[in-house]
Amino acid sequence: MARRSYAKPIYKAAQEWKARCLTRDASVFYPGAALWTLEHLSALRTAFTEHPELGSDEFLVKFQRQLHGQPPEVIQLAAEMLWVLFLF
Repeated sequence: MARRSYAKPIYKAAQEWKARCLTRDASVFYPGAALWTLEHLSALRTAFTEHPELGSDEFLVKFQRQLHGQPPEVIQLAAEMLWVLFLF
């Protein structure tokens, strides 16, 4: 499949994310930070997946409640995960 020229920045960003986060547990937004670690991923999974927020509130409102009390690194990881989700 041919890559379209308008998609080049998206592919470049995805490659940078892969290189920093998946191979080095680093961060896309915070140079030098180790965010994509098993510890932080587990904490985010517990906060988000194991504590669903039901109701009619908007996603971001519920997401903020789920992340309340988490260390800054976990909240930053959540932001990076949303960025990856919306990258494409």
